[in-house]
Amino acid sequence: EIENFINNWFGSKPDVARDCWEKLKSDEYTAAKELTKTPLLLTLVCLLYQSSLKIPTNRATLYERALRVLLEEWAGEKGISQEDLYKGLDTKRKEMILSEIAHHAFQEDRLFLSRREIADKFEKLLAEMLSDEKFINGVDVLKSIEVQHGILVERAYSIYCFSHLTLQEYLTAQYIDDHRQIEKLVTEHLTEESWKEVFLLVAGLMRGGADSLLLLMQKQAQKYLSNPNLQSLLNWAEQETAGSESNFKPIAKRMTALIIALDIARLSSCELALSLDLLRVRLRAIDLTIALAIDFVLTSNRDINSTIELDIIIDRKSTNAINLTFANVTCKDNDALAIHRSKNITRDFNLALARAEDLEKRKIFKSVNFIELISAMKLLKIKASDYMQSHETSLEFRENLLKLWKNTLNLDPKLVNLSKKEAKALENYFYINWLIVKCKQASVRVLPTTWKGIEEQMLLFLKSSPTGGTTTHDE
Repeated sequence: EIENFINNWFGSKPDVARDCWEKLKSDEYTAAKELTKTPLLLTLVCLLYQSSLKIPTNRATLYERALRVLLEEWAGEKGISQEDLYKGLDTKRKEMILSEIAHHAFQEDRLFLSRREIADKFEKLLAEMLSDEKFINGVDVLKSIEVQHGILVERAYSIYCFSHLTLQEYLTAQYIDDHRQIEKLVTEHLTEESWKEVFLLVAGLMRGGADSLLLLMQKQAQKYLSNPNLQSLLNWAEQETAGSESNFKPIAKRMTALIIALDIARLSSCELALSLDLLRVRLRAIDLTIALAIDFVLTSNRDINSTIELDIIIDRKSTNAINLTFANVTCKDNDALAIHRSKNITRDFNLALARAEDLEKRKIFKSVNFIELISAMKLLKIKASDYMQSHETSLEFRENLLKLWKNTLNLDPKLVNLSKKEAKALENYFYINWLIVKCKQASVRVLPTTWKGIEEQMLLFLKSSPTGGTTTHDE
């Protein structure tokens, strides 16, 4: 449907239509693809492409231009009169008023607003901006903006919302940047995923650079590491990988170690006594770590090293160092289940063995003897040749295999047997780090020295120093 719309829009210019469609399908233009979900927003994309044969890749720039199209060109394209109701009610003032309305509604988690509420806001703000106007009718202004610009639409009788959530998010980000509310944003909404897009847009709007935003986010992330177990887990990842033979970046080594540890945690979650809720939180933590790895490598310079890091850390099959999904062993036995379990255990054991062999080659860990682990795994499989035959032997095989990995990695079992509270704190910590990387990607500018410092401290527990700064755990 989107492709047909674009072809119809450009009509006699099939080459232009094809180029526009190919751009929208590529990963580079993900932000623009978000603007194609409704005919209104897809029209904006076509208008932008028609004027310059380009689509901005920076999401903040893209939405800024889309908003300007709505405020300045939309009425003309539709053949609607663009005469303003009041002298001085220009594009900039409309933008400022709309951003305040968007922000206050978003802050209250509201998508729908009453006509009277919006009209009152127009009257109040325009009275401040247009002091010469004695009588301002907010309802007339609302109707004018609805007809001329398509930004606010009436969804039910006297009930309005922004024509697309993207526009409300952009206007919210604009308000935050205009009113210097970065610290408030980080303090109040950092782990709320509904605010993710706002963070990315704010990063793109900060023309002086997003350094302060990223540094505030990293500082806030440390607050989720108040638990000694989580501190010890990050310290373990650093101690086991720092100074290893591998020439990968320290953060890449820490990511690899943490993904392995969290996979062990996931495996340890396959117990009847464990709540499904806790299992979900643990799974979420590992997924966020992998997402962080993907986006971190994509943010790095795309040199040979980064490509290798991508190969090691990101591929889900190879990343799951001991990807043994034994959830089925908690079920009652029957012949079909026994066959299914046998196939799964054999497959996943082979994957675990291959990953151990790969880690031996990569030399990411400093003092882990993967050759001994490989030998022990093969011996364990021989001794437990009937491990797939019953529920009890499956559990025993799994537990023995887990113990092998934990012992080889010098991983204290309590560091991966996380409580729900610990797992949730770790999930929040990884989410913030992932969001930092995404904001770096979305930003117009971040000083190299700032990013270098963030990268060096990422996935480390930082203790406060006597002077009030922070140090790494081993300084």
